[in-house]
Amino acid sequence: MKVFFCAGFVLLTTIGAAEAYCPSVGRAPQPPQSYERPRPPSCLADARFGEENDCDARVLSRYRSDVAAYISKLEDFAAAAERYADGAARYARCEADEARESFDN
Repeated sequence: MKVFFCAGFVLLTTIGAAEAYCPSVGRAPQPPQSYERPRPPSCLADARFGEENDCDARVLSRYRSDVAAYISKLEDFAAAAERYADGAARYARCEADEARESFDN
């Protein structure tokens, strides 16, 4: 009888602990590194002062695609950061609810 009571208590304690689990948020997303940001080609240096650039069409096309890829990485990071923030808020609320429940008992 004593063994059955102890086993039942352990089972109930385990079930209660399983319900009390707050899922971890995981690691925060990492932004694109500064070295990934495309640098303007040197042929655009004069264009900054209102002059026309002397860039080859292929150089400009490559630069545009590099900038588009970098912007895409930034947008992906922003979306991941928003998901992470939502998960962190859920985790904090869960932990706070668990603390309240343990205090009330």
